[in-house]
Amino acid sequence: MAESEPADRVGWQEALAELYEAHHPLLLRIVRRRTAAGEDSDDIAHNIWLEFGSYLRKHDPQNPAALLFKLAGWRIIDELGTRRARAMDKDAVQRLAETAVPHTESQSDLQADLAEALGSLDLRAQYALELHYVCGLTVAQCASELNTGVDNTKKILKLALARLRAHDALRRYATVTSSKEEGK
Repeated sequence: MAESEPADRVGWQEALAELYEAHHPLLLRIVRRRTAAGEDSDDIAHNIWLEFGSYLRKHDPQNPAALLFKLAGWRIIDELGTRRARAMDKDAVQRLAETAVPHTESQSDLQADLAEALGSLDLRAQYALELHYVCGLTVAQCASELNTGVDNTKKILKLALARLRAHDALRRYATVTSSKEEGK
Protein backbone atom coordinates (compact mmCIF):
# COMPACT_ATOMS: atom_id res chain seq x y z
CA MET A 1 0.00 0.00 0.00
CA ALA A 2 1.31 3.45 -0.90
CA GLU A 3 2.27 5.76 1.94
CA SER A 4 -0.01 8.78 2.16
CA GLU A 5 1.43 12.26 1.82
CA PRO A 6 1.71 14.14 5.14
CA ALA A 7 -0.75 16.93 5.78
CA ASP A 8 0.30 20.55 5.63
CA ARG A 9 2.16 21.55 8.74
CA VAL A 10 0.63 24.33 10.85
CA GLY A 11 2.72 27.49 10.79
CA TRP A 12 4.95 26.45 7.90
CA GLN A 13 4.44 29.73 6.03
CA GLU A 14 5.48 31.80 9.02
CA ALA A 15 8.53 29.58 9.54
CA LEU A 16 9.46 29.94 5.87
CA ALA A 17 9.06 33.73 6.03
CA GLU A 18 11.32 33.92 9.10
CA LEU A 19 13.94 31.71 7.48
CA TYR A 20 13.78 33.75 4.29
CA GLU A 21 14.27 36.99 6.19
CA ALA A 22 17.19 35.59 8.15
CA HIS A 23 19.00 33.58 5.46
CA HIS A 24 18.17 34.87 1.99
CA PRO A 25 21.03 37.40 1.74
CA LEU A 26 23.61 34.74 2.64
CA LEU A 27 22.01 32.14 0.37
CA LEU A 28 22.08 34.57 -2.54
CA ARG A 29 25.75 35.43 -1.91
CA ILE A 30 26.65 31.74 -1.83
CA VAL A 31 24.76 31.04 -5.05
CA ARG A 32 26.37 34.02 -6.78
CA ARG A 33 29.85 33.09 -5.62
CA ARG A 34 29.64 29.37 -6.42
CA THR A 35 27.82 29.61 -9.75
CA ALA A 36 29.02 32.93 -11.16
CA ALA A 37 25.61 32.98 -12.84
CA GLY A 38 25.06 36.74 -12.64
CA GLU A 39 21.39 37.55 -13.00
CA ASP A 40 20.54 33.84 -13.11
CA SER A 41 21.65 33.60 -9.48
CA ASP A 42 18.36 35.15 -8.39
CA ASP A 43 16.44 32.48 -10.31
CA ILE A 44 18.58 29.70 -8.84
CA ALA A 45 18.06 31.03 -5.30
CA HIS A 46 14.32 31.42 -6.00
CA ASN A 47 14.09 27.77 -7.10
CA ILE A 48 15.95 26.67 -3.98
CA TRP A 49 13.44 28.56 -1.82
CA LEU A 50 10.51 27.02 -3.72
CA GLU A 51 11.83 23.51 -3.20
CA PHE A 52 12.67 24.21 0.43
CA GLY A 53 9.21 25.70 1.00
CA SER A 54 7.54 22.60 -0.46
CA TYR A 55 9.53 20.43 1.94
CA LEU A 56 8.90 22.71 4.91
CA ARG A 57 5.18 22.65 4.18
CA LYS A 58 5.01 18.95 4.99
CA HIS A 59 7.96 18.37 7.35
CA ASP A 60 9.42 19.92 10.50
CA PRO A 61 13.21 19.51 10.27
CA GLN A 62 15.29 19.81 13.45
CA ASN A 63 17.63 22.37 11.89
CA PRO A 64 15.87 24.01 8.93
CA ALA A 65 18.73 26.43 8.19
CA ALA A 66 21.22 23.57 7.86
CA LEU A 67 18.79 21.74 5.59
CA LEU A 68 18.32 24.88 3.48
CA PHE A 69 22.06 25.28 2.88
CA LYS A 70 22.53 21.55 2.26
CA LEU A 71 19.76 21.74 -0.36
CA ALA A 72 21.41 24.85 -1.81
CA GLY A 73 24.70 22.97 -2.14
CA TRP A 74 22.98 20.15 -4.02
CA ARG A 75 21.14 22.54 -6.33
CA ILE A 76 24.29 24.55 -7.03
CA ILE A 77 26.04 21.34 -8.06
CA ASP A 78 23.04 20.47 -10.23
CA GLU A 79 23.14 23.92 -11.81
CA LEU A 80 26.84 23.64 -12.52
CA GLY A 81 26.27 20.24 -14.09
CA THR A 82 23.63 21.62 -16.45
CA ARG A 83 26.13 24.15 -17.74
CA ARG A 84 28.21 21.42 -19.32
CA ALA A 85 28.52 23.38 -22.55
CA ARG A 86 30.31 26.15 -20.68
CA ALA A 87 32.24 23.57 -18.62
CA MET A 88 35.14 24.52 -16.42
CA ASP A 89 36.92 27.78 -17.15
CA LYS A 90 39.89 27.36 -19.46
CA ASP A 91 42.42 28.28 -16.77
CA ALA A 92 41.28 25.46 -14.47
CA VAL A 93 41.24 22.95 -17.35
CA GLN A 94 44.70 24.08 -18.41
CA ARG A 95 45.97 23.86 -14.82
CA LEU A 96 44.65 20.32 -14.53
CA ALA A 97 46.18 19.38 -17.91
CA GLU A 98 49.55 20.89 -16.93
CA THR A 99 49.50 18.99 -13.65
CA ALA A 100 48.99 15.72 -15.49
CA VAL A 101 51.51 16.48 -18.25
CA PRO A 102 54.56 18.66 -17.49
CA HIS A 103 55.00 21.35 -20.13
CA THR A 104 57.70 20.68 -22.67
CA GLU A 105 57.75 21.42 -26.36
CA SER A 106 56.94 17.79 -27.22
CA GLN A 107 54.11 17.63 -24.67
CA SER A 108 52.16 20.67 -25.95
CA ASP A 109 49.88 18.54 -28.15
CA LEU A 110 49.17 16.14 -25.31
CA GLN A 111 48.33 19.04 -22.97
CA ALA A 112 45.98 20.54 -25.55
CA ASP A 113 44.31 17.17 -26.14
CA LEU A 114 44.00 16.56 -22.40
CA ALA A 115 42.51 20.04 -21.91
CA GLU A 116 39.96 19.25 -24.65
CA ALA A 117 39.04 15.93 -23.01
CA LEU A 118 38.78 17.55 -19.56
CA GLY A 119 36.52 20.24 -21.01
CA SER A 120 34.10 17.54 -22.15
CA LEU A 121 33.52 16.34 -18.57
CA ASP A 122 30.76 17.75 -16.41
CA LEU A 123 31.81 20.30 -13.82
CA ARG A 124 31.40 17.95 -10.88
CA ALA A 125 33.82 15.45 -12.44
CA GLN A 126 36.28 18.22 -13.32
CA TYR A 127 36.08 19.57 -9.78
CA ALA A 128 36.59 16.11 -8.27
CA LEU A 129 39.66 15.53 -10.46
CA GLU A 130 41.08 18.92 -9.57
CA LEU A 131 40.53 18.41 -5.84
CA HIS A 132 42.07 14.94 -5.86
CA TYR A 133 44.91 15.26 -8.37
CA VAL A 134 45.83 18.96 -8.31
CA CYS A 135 45.04 19.94 -4.72
CA GLY A 136 46.07 16.54 -3.36
CA LEU A 137 42.96 15.98 -1.25
CA THR A 138 42.09 12.48 -0.14
CA VAL A 139 38.94 10.88 -1.50
CA ALA A 140 37.24 11.49 1.86
CA GLN A 141 38.17 15.19 1.76
CA CYS A 142 36.92 15.42 -1.84
CA ALA A 143 33.65 13.78 -0.77
CA SER A 144 33.20 16.38 1.94
CA GLU A 145 33.86 19.23 -0.49
CA LEU A 146 31.46 17.73 -3.06
CA ASN A 147 28.77 17.12 -0.41
CA THR A 148 28.57 13.44 -1.24
CA GLY A 149 29.70 10.10 0.14
CA VAL A 150 33.12 8.54 -0.24
CA ASP A 151 31.81 5.71 -2.44
CA ASN A 152 30.06 8.18 -4.74
CA THR A 153 33.23 10.27 -4.97
CA LYS A 154 35.22 7.17 -5.91
CA LYS A 155 32.63 6.47 -8.61
CA ILE A 156 32.82 10.06 -9.90
CA LEU A 157 36.62 9.87 -10.12
CA LYS A 158 36.59 6.42 -11.73
CA LEU A 159 34.01 7.43 -14.37
CA ALA A 160 35.86 10.69 -15.08
CA LEU A 161 39.11 8.82 -15.68
CA ALA A 162 37.33 6.28 -17.88
CA ARG A 163 35.74 9.07 -19.93
CA LEU A 164 39.12 10.76 -20.32
CA ARG A 165 40.71 7.53 -21.53
CA ALA A 166 37.86 6.97 -24.00
CA HIS A 167 37.81 10.55 -25.33
CA ASP A 168 38.70 10.84 -29.03
CA ALA A 169 41.40 13.43 -28.34
CA LEU A 170 43.29 10.99 -26.08
CA ARG A 171 42.80 7.68 -27.90
CA ARG A 172 45.90 8.16 -30.03
CA TYR A 173 48.10 8.11 -26.92
CA ALA A 174 47.28 4.42 -26.33
CA THR A 175 47.32 4.39 -22.55
CA VAL A 176 48.22 1.12 -20.91
CA THR A 177 45.57 -0.37 -18.66
CA SER A 178 46.40 -2.18 -15.46
CA SER A 179 45.65 -5.87 -15.03
CA LYS A 180 42.97 -4.89 -12.52
CA GLU A 181 41.23 -2.72 -15.16
CA GLU A 182 41.53 -5.42 -17.84
CA GLY A 183 39.81 -7.98 -15.62
CA LYS A 184 36.67 -5.89 -15.26
